[in-house]
Amino acid sequence: MKKRSIFSAILSLSIFAAFAQVGDFGQFRKNMDAELDAKRAAYGAFSDSMKKDFDDFRKKANEDYARFMDREWEKFKAFKAKPFPERPEPPEPCVKKGSTPPETVQLRAGKTIEPKDTAARKMELVEFKLPPESGEQTDLQNRPLAFDFYDTPCRTMQVPLFSMAEASEKEARDAWLFMDGNGYTSLADDCMRLREKLMLNDWGYIGLLETMTAAMFGRNSNEAVVAQMFLLVQSGYKARIARTQDKMVLMVPFTDETYSYPYVEIQNESYYIMDKNMDATMFSVFNMAYPDEQTASVQLCRQPLFNIRAAGNRVLQSDAYPDMHINIATNKNLVDFLMDYPRTNVWPIYVKASISDDMKRQLYPQLRKAIAGKSKTEAVQMLLNFVQTAFEYKTDQEQFGEEMPLFADEMLYYPYADCEDRSILLSVLVKDLTGLDVILLDYPEHIAMAVRFDEPVDGYYFTVDGEEYVVCDPTYIGASVGDCMPRYVGASADVIKID
Repeated sequence: MKKRSIFSAILSLSIFAAFAQVGDFGQFRKNMDAELDAKRAAYGAFSDSMKKDFDDFRKKANEDYARFMDREWEKFKAFKAKPFPERPEPPEPCVKKGSTPPETVQLRAGKTIEPKDTAARKMELVEFKLPPESGEQTDLQNRPLAFDFYDTPCRTMQVPLFSMAEASEKEARDAWLFMDGNGYTSLADDCMRLREKLMLNDWGYIGLLETMTAAMFGRNSNEAVVAQMFLLVQSGYKARIARTQDKMVLMVPFTDETYSYPYVEIQNESYYIMDKNMDATMFSVFNMAYPDEQTASVQLCRQPLFNIRAAGNRVLQSDAYPDMHINIATNKNLVDFLMDYPRTNVWPIYVKASISDDMKRQLYPQLRKAIAGKSKTEAVQMLLNFVQTAFEYKTDQEQFGEEMPLFADEMLYYPYADCEDRSILLSVLVKDLTGLDVILLDYPEHIAMAVRFDEPVDGYYFTVDGEEYVVCDPTYIGASVGDCMPRYVGASADVIKID
């Protein structure tokens, strides 16, 4: 009874208290989720009264939120999308001449860049699931609203549709209240379950909602945009809705700087306009925080689960190790998703994303067989030569016409790869197949990587936090573990740490 009295007090909060104390909503949700978990474990069911308390609280929050939506929105200037920073790269890879063993020399490290770990915080959203009202609620295959997301069939509950006569504050408020009263909060719960089923990260979830609302209302329609905003904030995300004279747009901030999307600055935070083709210079923004909103991340700590659409066979062959001869077929659905992904120069993101499970099933058994029984140094040497020689080199400008860092699955699909792509893939392979710690090395015109071995290794190395990281350069063709490109022997490199 004590917990119920606390909930009743929360429900009686005024609009000002509800928005001034944004932690209340999150704590309420966490408390309810914990108690429901305990009840499910004890009785295999959940409390209808607890569910009603939560739904009543969320309904009041939405009604209070909509009350402010009817007021004139604040005007903000829009900025053009930032292009991805260009990195001058050599037109050809460096090829090692001769077989002189590397010297044991310490190189100079520049600044050390710590990885930003937002995954643990965002897992709160992933783990939050309202309990099903019946056994049918979790059977997403039998839900009536059907759409495809990267060639993967999706199902959610069906809800009544609405229409907007114009892009205005009043129409947005009326649409918000309509959604709150017609099952869209339950639709948000369905979408969160679908998110987990497809193993989507924040960006993938935003794309899922865009695709679903396009199927409901038409792509980029005002109704679809307002519905996306509603579903995002019900799912716990920070987002803003804005309008021009005749169009509604969705704006979302991210924890990491993102390129290629126009944006507005609100209280020193970049809100990216999700319609890349929007060229308006001024927006009227509904700049009101929703309780317990959290900033989305572009971290990709696991690859999503899409239907497999094989993109032909490709043969990867190491020059120095004939046994490393591997046939692979990448998943074009995943490649398409990654091509649509916002680019960032936060390099650890690309390594932490690893490789999809489908590609691991094709690639890893053969690589593990090749390095079986080898020392850690020999195993890394084999993986190094594999990445050096199994892929042709071209700069991003030559292949794509712009800077385009690739996730590992993308590198296995596209015919060419530059220095950062090779270093990302090699870092993933070394971490996954040997368990050794790696760092990326950011030179002014080059990216390489280095490995912290658990056995003595000769060669050029960097000292980071008292540990030696030996240079392994997958763009220095024919080079061994510990070799450093001659042009970088006297140069310092910034050290990018990987979790």
